[in-house]
Amino acid sequence: VTGVKWSPDGNFLAISGFTVGGVNIRIYKFESEALTEVATGVGSADYGEQLSWHPTGNFLVAGTLNDSGSGSKEVVLFSFDSTPGSESLSVLNSYEHGASVRSAEFSPNGNYVLIMGQSGTSGYEVRCYSFDGTDTLTELTGCRINVTGTNPNGRYAAWSPNGNYIAFGVINDNNLYIYSFNGTSFTSVTSESAGAGINHAFWSYDGNFCVASLWGVADGGNIKIFYFN
Repeated sequence: VTGVKWSPDGNFLAISGFTVGGVNIRIYKFESEALTEVATGVGSADYGEQLSWHPTGNFLVAGTLNDSGSGSKEVVLFSFDSTPGSESLSVLNSYEHGASVRSAEFSPNGNYVLIMGQSGTSGYEVRCYSFDGTDTLTELTGCRINVTGTNPNGRYAAWSPNGNYIAFGVINDNNLYIYSFNGTSFTSVTSESAGAGINHAFWSYDGNFCVASLWGVADGGNIKIFYFN
């Protein structure tokens, strides 16, 4: 299992992971303290990474890894029908990123999707797509952030609760990065060293703090919390 997310209403759990039986995205209904599988989908031929629900609960977006090479589709947009007894998950569209997408996350208002992944010749990149509310993602060309450095490895990027900022870390250069977002482009705001490579970055619910999970730390200091003003 590489990704787990509750639906906005708390009635369903979406799980992504390695392909088993031709499936790597599964939806479970949570009822009476039990999980029941109600729908499945395929994000790629290899495995699903992180995934995210739209605020309405009617859509999911998943990042996937696909080793089949050029032409593979690593960003997958699904619709979800929650009608009791006939729940279903359907692929609406898929998009090529280049190699692998580690994270895909709807913005708090559901109008955008934030992507972090390996884009082939360009290395790791942060990208952003607008969502038309029906079935199409469109890349915002002013929102590409190339992760630089020696063997850069960017894993997960996250929206702030108000959708005005993003945060992400890089395993190979130890920094947490904060960028502002104006609906069409990202602008660098600040960066701060965590003293070790960063795997995940998560915002607090009020947007005042960002916690980073650290990569390969042997002394037990596996997270760092940053104050953002």
